[in-house]
Amino acid sequence: YTGEQFELLFTASQKEAEKIIAWAKRTKPFKVTPIGEITSKKGKIALVDEQGKKRPVKVKGYRHF
Repeated sequence: YTGEQFELLFTASQKEAEKIIAWAKRTKPFKVTPIGEITSKKGKIALVDEQGKKRPVKVKGYRHF
């Protein structure tokens, strides 16, 4: 190990996410934090803070090369 810390981001259905969160709370292998939700609304991106307030999001991309 080099001492680096990583975070894994992934998507899961609501049903599976609930199972993963419950499992992580029981076994405590690592912290699981839900950070978003995928909906069927096309072209809609919203950032909602911890107080439930919507914040504007600039749509950007990332070029690997």
